[in-house]
Amino acid sequence: MGDLDGLAQDADEEARAGKVAFETTKHALDEAKRTIFDRRGESRVMVKTYDENGKPITDEKGRPVLRELTEEEEKLGLKAGKDKKVHVSTNGIMNDVNGAGQYAYQHDAEDKYVVIYPQANGKMAELYVAFYQKYMEGDLLGLSTTTELVKDLIGQYGTSGLVLNGHSRGSLTVTNAMQSFLNDNGYGSATGLSVNMFGPAQNIYNADQVLADLQARDYMTPEQQNKEYLINRYQANEHDPVSWLIGGNPSTGGTNSKNATGVVGFFVNIYENLKVLVGDNTAHNSYGDCSLNHISPSACASYWKDSPESKAGFRNERWSRPVKPSFKFEDPKKEWK
Repeated sequence: MGDLDGLAQDADEEARAGKVAFETTKHALDEAKRTIFDRRGESRVMVKTYDENGKPITDEKGRPVLRELTEEEEKLGLKAGKDKKVHVSTNGIMNDVNGAGQYAYQHDAEDKYVVIYPQANGKMAELYVAFYQKYMEGDLLGLSTTTELVKDLIGQYGTSGLVLNGHSRGSLTVTNAMQSFLNDNGYGSATGLSVNMFGPAQNIYNADQVLADLQARDYMTPEQQNKEYLINRYQANEHDPVSWLIGGNPSTGGTNSKNATGVVGFFVNIYENLKVLVGDNTAHNSYGDCSLNHISPSACASYWKDSPESKAGFRNERWSRPVKPSFKFEDPKKEWK
C-alpha cells in the first residue's frame, strides 16, 4: 500500500509541476502577444532631454532621460542632424526607456530620436517576442506596433534622408520594417535610407539585400555604390553570441575584457559569451563610442583593446547579385572606419 501511495503522490506532484509549467508558458505567451500587438501607446518616438544649459538630463544611473514628442513637434516632423538626415534608433531586448536611450546615444552621437519597443513583463516573454521577430514577423502574420512605426518613418523620411540604428533585437525591427515597406512600395522606394546595426540578431547580409533594393543600388554607378553610408554597416564583437550565434555574422574584431590569450583566454572567452546573458557590462553592450557610456566607459572600452582608441569599428557588408559573400574577411584590426 505504501508503494501505491508513493506512486500516487509522485503523480500528483508531476501533475502540479506540469500545470505550473503550462500556466507559466501561457502567461509568457500572452504577455509576448500583448507586447507585440497591443501596446500601441507605448510604442512611440521619444527624444533626449536637456537642461537650461544645454546638457543632457540623466537618471540616477547616469542614463539619458527621454521624453515623448509634443503635439507641435509631431506636426513639424523629426529634425535632421548635421548630415541632413533624420537619425532614429531602435532598442534591443530587455531595455527600459532610459536604457534604450543610453545605447542609442552611445551608438550614434547624432541620434536625436529613439523608437521604443516596450519591454515585456518577464524574461521568458521577452524571448518569445525576439523569437517572433526573428522567425515569424512579416506581412503574413503581422508586424508589431513598433515595427509598423519604423515602417511609417521609412515612408516619411526614407527618400529625403533617414539613418536607422538597430541594436540587438532592434536590428530585426529595422529589417522587418524595411522588408514590409519594400513589399508595399517596391524597388527604389527609399533611396535616402542608411542602416547601422550593433550586435545584430539580424543577419547583416540578408538585411543589406533588402536595403539594396530599397536604395535601387543596381542602378547606381560603382562610385555611388561604394559610398559607405549606402551599405549596411555593423559592429559585432567576437565575444557577442547575439551577433555570431543568432545573427550568423562575422565579427568586426574585439577582445575579451581581460585581453587574455592562450589557455586562460580560452576560458575567459567562454565566460564572456555566457556573461552576455546576465551581465550589465558585456561585449553586447560595448558598441559605439564608449566615452558616451554613462555607466562604465572603461568597462565598455575594455572589449576593444585591439582597435584604435579602444573603440568599436564598423564593417560594411555588401549584398551583391548574384554571388553571396564567403564571410572570409581580412584581419579585423585593419581598415577601421
